[in-house]
Order: sequence, then C-alpha cells, then structure tokens
Amino acid sequence: MDALERLPDGRWRVNEVKSSTRIKDEHLEDIALQVYVIAGNGLELADAYLIFTNDKYERGEEVDWNALFHRQDVTEDVISLLPRMPERIAEMHKVLCSTEAPEVRPDRHCFQPYECEFWHRCTAEKPKDWVFHLPRISRSQFEELESLGVVSMRDVPTDFPLKPKQRRVVDAAKSGIECRSPELVKTLPLLAPPVSHLDFETLSPAIPLYRNTRPYQRIPFQWSWDYDDGSGILVHRDFLANGDTDPRRELCETLLSVSEQFPGAVMAWSNYENQRDP
Repeated sequence: MDALERLPDGRWRVNEVKSSTRIKDEHLEDIALQVYVIAGNGLELADAYLIFTNDKYERGEEVDWNALFHRQDVTEDVISLLPRMPERIAEMHKVLCSTEAPEVRPDRHCFQPYECEFWHRCTAEKPKDWVFHLPRISRSQFEELESLGVVSMRDVPTDFPLKPKQRRVVDAAKSGIECRSPELVKTLPLLAPPVSHLDFETLSPAIPLYRNTRPYQRIPFQWSWDYDDGSGILVHRDFLANGDTDPRRELCETLLSVSEQFPGAVMAWSNYENQRDP
C-alpha cells in the first residue's frame, strides 16, 4: 500500500500506485490483501483506488502529475476478492512454517506474474539441453514431453511434432554438430571489409524526462561506431549524451555525420538496432 488518504468524512481511501500502464489481476490481489489487513485492524475504509501510468500522456514543459497517472476505483473488484483472503493467508503461513521447500514443478508458471527468485536453484540439476529451452515451446509440448519422461533434447522422439526451428535445435543437440544455415555463405561476403559495426543504447523512463516524450518511450542516448577497412586497425567513433536536454536530435545528427565518413556495410548488434533508422 503506497498511500492512505483521509477523506472529509473521517474514513480512509487506499491508494496503490503501480508502474504498469494497465490494471492486472495481480494488482487487484495485492490491494485486496492490503485492504483485508487494514480493515482487520479497525480502520474504516471508504474505497480503494489503483493508480497507474498513462502511457498516452505526452509531457509539455513540465510534468503534469495529474495527467501522468490514471486513477481507477477498484473497490468492487477488491470486495469480490476479500472472502478468499483468509484461505490465501493460511496457505502463506503454511509455506513459511514448513521446514522443507514445497514440491513445485519448474514451468512457465514460475514467471507469472513475476519471475520466481528460486528459479535457478530449482532448475540447477536440469541438463543444459533441457527441453524447456526449446525455442517457443508451447505449454502442451512441454507437458507432453514431461509425460514421456523426456528431459534432455537428445531424448526427444524422432516422430515428436516440432516446428522447423525447434527441429534444428533438437537435431544439433543429438548430433553435437553446429547447425549452419545455407544462407550464411551468402551473408558473410556482405560483412567483409570495409564494414562498420554499430551499437547504441536507450533508456525508457516511467516519468518522461523531455518535452514531447511519453512514459516508457525509448530514448536513444548513446552510439558506438567501429570501422574496419581491412588493415587490422579499427577506427572508433562514439557519442554519449549528457542528459541535460533531449538527446535525440544531436544523436541523429552525429550518427549521420559519421555514417557519411565511412563506406561499406553497417553491421548492427541486434534486431533492435536493425529496426531503427538513423
């Protein structure tokens, strides 16, 4: 609970502030537990509000704090969850009082709504080629493999239905041979000198720092450029904003200036850079 607000009639309002841009089920569960505890201690509550970020808000010269946040009355939603709280609390006490960790199968539920801090401990004995790590493996695929007793990719049945990318990963795990795409032969010549290597970084502040920016909008503030002409000596250029003003215009102008100085292909380090046009 982030703030208790005393109302004119003497009762209280619970205000829960979330950095999210929408209301989620776990937010309601969170505030319901707080309301249950507060009311149980004799404080008379009038209502409960969830305060979350308005991602459509665009900053002007100064931050308009009222426009930056949505305020949603969730009293009715919270009331409907209150009957479950005694059972939920009893379950929590049972776990806390236990001398042994509960038997819970590691699965995608360990990341919902947040990643469990014991994930690495619970999966420490899984093999490096654990089937859980198959690209885009569905819940049904994972459960079916588990029902078959398959843990390692090397043990995935030949006739088990897999998508092409999953099949390549399984075949590589079984053979121990790296998978090389036929397209690699066509791509490598494009990366021969002269070639430049580009990387840049962004920030996504919840509270907009600059005029005409929105909450969580990606703001590029740094780029790094390394040019290889084949001589074995890299030419390095970079830019780092000081943060005092919106860095986007200066970043783009300096990056364009450097790009005009060096011929050849430009190699970016991730899909993120590839999807941005300097």
